[in-house]
Amino acid sequence: MKLQKETFNIVTQTERLVIRPLTKQDYENWFNEFNNRYPSQNRHNQGKVDMSECDF
Repeated sequence: MKLQKETFNIVTQTERLVIRPLTKQDYENWFNEFNNRYPSQNRHNQGKVDMSECDF
């Protein structure tokens, strides 16, 4: 069985929420925010995370 790549361009939007497909820019933003995290502020916060495995 060979899988085919599917592309979904469906966008749903309400007053306070937008649901859309992810883009490369989304991943770059996520990576930069996690890579530049502040140290832990409380016992439930993980603080700095090793992002060396998440290279793009």
